[in-house]
Parts: sequence; structure tokens; C-alpha cells
Amino acid sequence: RKGVSEGIHDPLMARALVVERAGGETVALLTVDVVGVPTPMARQVRERIAAAIGITPDHVMVSASHTHSGPVLEPSLDTIGLASEHYRATLADDLVGAAAAAAKRRAPVRLEAASGRIEGIGRNRRHDDGLPVDPEVGLLSLLSSSGPACRFVKYACHAVTLGPDNLQITADYPGYAMRFIERVMGPGTVAMFA
Repeated sequence: RKGVSEGIHDPLMARALVVERAGGETVALLTVDVVGVPTPMARQVRERIAAAIGITPDHVMVSASHTHSGPVLEPSLDTIGLASEHYRATLADDLVGAAAAAAKRRAPVRLEAASGRIEGIGRNRRHDDGLPVDPEVGLLSLLSSSGPACRFVKYACHAVTLGPDNLQITADYPGYAMRFIERVMGPGTVAMFA
């Protein structure tokens, strides 16, 4: 974006999923609506989560939706407004808390994977023809005995739908898509985007 934020367009979310394979390893997956998570912060959060839920840091993934209208946590990008130290510390605490809460709520689920294609949305801004693009959408579904528990969506497309002139904080299309999935799937379903 072209400058610091001037307000809030829609809410940002952080979501956590902790999965334990029957008789095997446990992993924690976290998604957060920010431009990116700097390596030192991700390392610290991974170590804190690992200690909190009893796994190793290499079994923790922290992924940003890469919304260009989200808070900037990386000092090298401070030309568009670096989030305050308080925000960054609070976010780190909240990510650890979300993972710990998700670990306590574990329940038996069945895992299903699927993929599809989305044509006509993504385009390559570096080439006049808009190509190449990756139209594949990946989906992991965790299904409990009462229905969908989690939908984990992967799609390679920058979250820049409001353009560089937008100075409102927004989760952009990933946030809207995840809220839509949660609304359609019903109460108790968590939708995550990477």
C-alpha cells in the first residue's frame, strides 16, 4: 500500500489447529492476517508454542495470509507503517495462547484432502499477459463425528484486491473467504488460509 493505515475495514484473525496423528507426532498450524511474520518472531513463537504444548519447534508452522492491507511486523518494510512493539508482543502472546487452546480442544477427526482450480482471479502483475499463475487450490478437511471441524485452504495469490490506495486494515479476500466458509459450514468450523 502507499502509506500507513488510517482505519479498519474488517477484522483480522489468527487461527490455530493442533493435530495429533494416532500414536504419532503432533503438529501445530497457525495462520494470521498480516503481511508476513519475520523470521525472529516466527522462531520465538514456534519455540514458545512447542514448550506450551509439548512438541518440538519444527512441528509448528506459522503462516501469514500476506494481506498487503494488514499490519507490518517486519522492520525492513516500515515505509508503510510498522506495527507497534505492543502489537507485535501481544500478537505473539495471542498466537501461543491460540495454539495452547487448540491443543486442549483436540478431538478425533478424519482427514480428507482435495484440490481444485480457480481460473480468472489470480494474475501475474510482472507480465503484461498476467501469466504464469498457479490456479490450484488445495484443501484439507478435518471432519469430526458431528461434521466439519476445520477447512485448511491453500491458494497462491496475493491479497491485494482493494489496491495500493486502500489505507484501511483488511484481511482482504482470504479473510472474507474464510468467514464465508465458516458461515456455510456452520458453528464450530474453523477455516484457515495459507
